[in-house]
Amino acid sequence: MKVRRLSPTPTKDRRGISMVYDAVFACIILFVGMALAASSLPPAPPRSAPDLQGYATSLLVWMDSKGVLAPYVYTQDPAGLASILDRLAPAGYCVKVYSPNWVLLWTYTSPSFDAGNAAASQPYPLSGYRGVPDPKIVVLLLSK
Repeated sequence: MKVRRLSPTPTKDRRGISMVYDAVFACIILFVGMALAASSLPPAPPRSAPDLQGYATSLLVWMDSKGVLAPYVYTQDPAGLASILDRLAPAGYCVKVYSPNWVLLWTYTSPSFDAGNAAASQPYPLSGYRGVPDPKIVVLLLSK
């Protein structure tokens, strides 16, 4: 009776192991190349100041959609308006309310508002309150 050898030949073993080594070596070269390429890129420019103009718009739209802007504007309640804006405005703010022909009706300025450092000014129209047409223009100014 002849005994058959069940293990693969040594040359096939060596070829499989060398392919694994080749794959590992190729991955190392790839990662080193990517690291060198990434390190040669110029650094990203510093992020600019937040977009206060867009934030002012979003803030007015959000307040109007939640139904909190018109009551404070039409009842001329700066304290109520300040209670919301103190929590949401990034720094100082000023709210001015105008008639449709740009006559200033009233204004409120937060203590931390710096007019010389104002970075955003956003007008927002209101058409009326409680079904009564009474157009007003609310201007929100934000300072850095």
